[in-house]
Amino acid sequence: MNIIKKVVFTLATALCSTILNAEPVVLTYHDVIRKNSASADYYAVTEEELATQVQWLKLSGWTFLSLDDFKKIKKGTIKAPEKSVLIMFDDAEKSTCNLVYPLLKVQKVPFTVAIVSSWIENERNKEKYCSWAELKQLAGDDLVSFATHSHDLHKDVRSNKWGNRQPAAVTQEWLAEKETVETLQEYKNRIKSDLERSRTIIAEKIEIGRAHV
Repeated sequence: MNIIKKVVFTLATALCSTILNAEPVVLTYHDVIRKNSASADYYAVTEEELATQVQWLKLSGWTFLSLDDFKKIKKGTIKAPEKSVLIMFDDAEKSTCNLVYPLLKVQKVPFTVAIVSSWIENERNKEKYCSWAELKQLAGDDLVSFATHSHDLHKDVRSNKWGNRQPAAVTQEWLAEKETVETLQEYKNRIKSDLERSRTIIAEKIEIGRAHV
């Protein structure tokens, strides 16, 4: 199944499921590329594909949610529209600032950018991800919300004495000095500390009150 079919299948499945369960859909994108361009991101879609999907949602009567509205719905403080969708772009790829924002601004569609703060901080990534200055420009538009996608959890950590490695966000890390894995509380503290660090950095760099988790 090629990438276009996968996108269509995922979209249709999510929407049908939500209609049945009366829950908001969350559509998460990564890189967006120009037609006939190459991308190392397996999940990349073209500008044209994104525009087509957004237009289809509009014509089909879907309500686009801000992240604040989505959180209020999940907390039960407001009722979800019959058909509602939250659009997110993970990692703050360069295309989020250069292609996505201009496209969705014209369409007046709110969206959320999930930022891995350590990746933005790393100078070696400046060609791949938006800069803090570019993200700060987006922050001036009420259509754009920001969330932390962690500071430094997008990596593997050692998970046992044999040296196996697993994703840091979902693994109790092996502590070599103690010759044991983290306790559950130590694991929770590490995750909480990473997310708080990311929220603080994002808020300071783009001058917003606080990034969402």
